[in-house]
Order: sequence, then structure tokens, then C-alpha cells
Amino acid sequence: MPVKIIKHIKQGTLLKRSAFYGRDIKNYIKHGPSAPKFAERIWIIPDDKTMFLTAASMRKYIGMSNQEASGRVIEFSWPVEKAIPVCKLTKIKMCLEHWRNGISWEDTGIYEYMEKMILEYGEHDGCKNTDDLIKRYEKLDILFEQARQEGRLRTWEELNPNHADKRRDSGFVHIGPKGKHYWAGAGQHRLAIGYILKIPLPAQIGCIHFSALPYLHQLRKIN
Repeated sequence: MPVKIIKHIKQGTLLKRSAFYGRDIKNYIKHGPSAPKFAERIWIIPDDKTMFLTAASMRKYIGMSNQEASGRVIEFSWPVEKAIPVCKLTKIKMCLEHWRNGISWEDTGIYEYMEKMILEYGEHDGCKNTDDLIKRYEKLDILFEQARQEGRLRTWEELNPNHADKRRDSGFVHIGPKGKHYWAGAGQHRLAIGYILKIPLPAQIGCIHFSALPYLHQLRKIN
């Protein structure tokens, strides 16, 4: 029995994974060999036209989480009224102040903002206190410089070579009508790096509007 199947049996995720792979098969039959696949990696270069949709908005719209929606082809209307430009996101604006304008992280207000999130949720972005925040943003500065030098952001697999899950990247991107990008959920700091440097950013595919299927091949490669 394949190791992956044994692993999913032990974790109790076999039926769930089977449903996703079943979606891949249905997509292949209906849309051909270029059809979207569950959890596949795509590449985008964020710009002023890139929009953001909260995970809650997409769940209300399609009735499932970002991960559950991965690779699903949508054949009905798109919730454009719920989307906002990524440049208007609080974290993105603070990252712009730091990496583009040279403002210290502390003076951007990001620590205060994140501390409020920690106070409300107990933990946020893997941080539980101010010391965690300082270390996290020091690492983000290293990531930014690395991305600037390499001209792209590294994949999850490259950053976590020993991790068992090879099919994941930070953040989901839903592909809306005519191929428009809608970032959803986590990974906003990496999104900011891609946006500021105008470099390719890896992400997991979310759902995709049927009118965007012809654009999918462009997203599967680094531009």
C-alpha cells in the first residue's frame, strides 16, 4: 500500500483527500488535461489590480474553506463587491512603509497592531508576545532581502525541505473572471514582498472561475 495512503489512514484524512482527488478526475474529464488540480502551485506577480477576499467572504460565497475550494471550477457569479485592492490592507500598508519608505517596524505601528491580535486570539501569525514579533519581523527582513536578490519568492518546499507536506504554499489565490487574481487568507507579508518588488510569488490555487481557465497555463510558470 502506498506510503501516502497509509499516512492519510493514520491521520483520518483519507476520505477527505479522496474527495479532492476525485475533483481532479472530474475536472480532467470535463476540462481536459490543463484542468486545475487540488493544491497545485501557481505563480502571480501582485500589482495594483490584485484584489483581496477574506476567507470568511469566500466561505459564505461557496460554502467551503479556501483549502476545500482548491481546484474547484466556479460556473456562477463572482463576489466582486466583497473584494478590496491588496494595497489597502493594513499589513500591506505597514510593509510598504517599512520596505519602501525605510520606516522602522516599530514606527509603522505593526507591533501594536499585532499585539492587539495576540490579545484577542492568544496567538497571531505564530506569535504570542512582543519578543516573538520582533524575531518574526527580523526573519521577514531576511526573507525580503533574499527575494530581492533572487528575483522571486521561494516556495514552501524550498523554505521547509524537511517538511512532510510538499503541496502547500503560503496563501491562496482564487482566479476570478478573465483571470483576475484574488488573494485570500494568510501570507500577507509574502504578498507584500511580491507586491513591492514586483516579483513572482508562489501560492496555492483556490477556486477558479470557468472563464479564467484559458489563463491557467500562464499561472503555472514563473513569469
